[in-house]
Amino acid sequence: MALAVFGACSRTEIYADGEAAIDAAIVKDVAVDAPVVLDATPDVQPKACIPGQFDFERATTQLVFVIDRSGSMAFSLDGQDRNPPRGQSRWKILQSSLAPALQSLQGTVELGAKFFPEEFEATDPDAALKSCSGGTVVDVPPTRNNAPSILSVFDRSNPIGGTPTAEAMQGARNYLLGAGRRYLARFLVLATDGAPNCNSDPAITPQNCVCTARDIVYCQEPLFDPQQCLDDRRTVDVVRAINDTDKVATFVIGVGADQAQSPAYLATLNAMALAGGRPRTGTVKYYDGSTVAGLNGAVQSIQNGVARCVFVTPSAPKDPDAISVTIDGVAVSRDATNQSGWNWTDQDYGALSFFGPACDTLLANADAKVSGTVACSDGGTPNP
Repeated sequence: MALAVFGACSRTEIYADGEAAIDAAIVKDVAVDAPVVLDATPDVQPKACIPGQFDFERATTQLVFVIDRSGSMAFSLDGQDRNPPRGQSRWKILQSSLAPALQSLQGTVELGAKFFPEEFEATDPDAALKSCSGGTVVDVPPTRNNAPSILSVFDRSNPIGGTPTAEAMQGARNYLLGAGRRYLARFLVLATDGAPNCNSDPAITPQNCVCTARDIVYCQEPLFDPQQCLDDRRTVDVVRAINDTDKVATFVIGVGADQAQSPAYLATLNAMALAGGRPRTGTVKYYDGSTVAGLNGAVQSIQNGVARCVFVTPSAPKDPDAISVTIDGVAVSRDATNQSGWNWTDQDYGALSFFGPACDTLLANADAKVSGTVACSDGGTPNP
């Protein structure tokens, strides 16, 4: 992607406007800063390859939201109003869109959330540093019946600071890797209203900086601040590593209309969605939350995909294609692009997901029988 400098229409500034500042009377919930107690359950071992025909079960699912709390989340969805009426900011609209899904999922899905940047007050002497800190903990560790804990963060804090998306995603990744057990199906949902910034690349200069500040002077000498520059490459790399190496897919939701105003922002969100392994079909690969209806639809689509369309097989072949899958006896083809049919979510652990019409079939029939026949090239041995 070509690098260029963009003007003041951007809404991803490092420092919050006055109206977005944290109220000094708000008291931090001690649970946010308390050390995360990791699950002590032993690691689930990879599935062995056992030849034969098997019925599949819906997978136990863990879903962690990584939520943008930067200053621009205080704007209206269209990005034109810095101080919209109560309940009409991106922050509050996102909360309203998430609430029904979280309440519906919490009984069957382990829900968690990480907010970024870390919580701070505008008067904090370390505000500049914290503005670009993704935080070191998952604010709400995933567990069942956790919707109130997640939604309460929206109520007790206000948007402020920059958009350290790469650091926040790495923090979520570190939590999952250190959680002490391997879930059968784990997903991340990244909800952000603009391009990632807080760029720490020492090679960034005013000449190759894609400016994310409202005032372009902070991307030019003598006030040049590299943290105001688009941090697209590092962020996409982290999202890709989480999907490819850790086998944890990321759904990407673009909140608001900023991406439509900047080709660089649009390209970055699309690249993150592709790297996360759960892109949408069509030109726009991320879930478009530029309108209330679009945001509600995005959350609903993700809810359906993780709650009803992920299964686990008791046998996992080393060859990804050495398995035939059926829904109520009808063959379903594997699609490595995650658009239609099924594909492995985490092959070693026997988790697979359905997409497109196949997922629609499962959503329409909760009692549908999912099964498959597994072939083992070496007669049946555990995956490495």
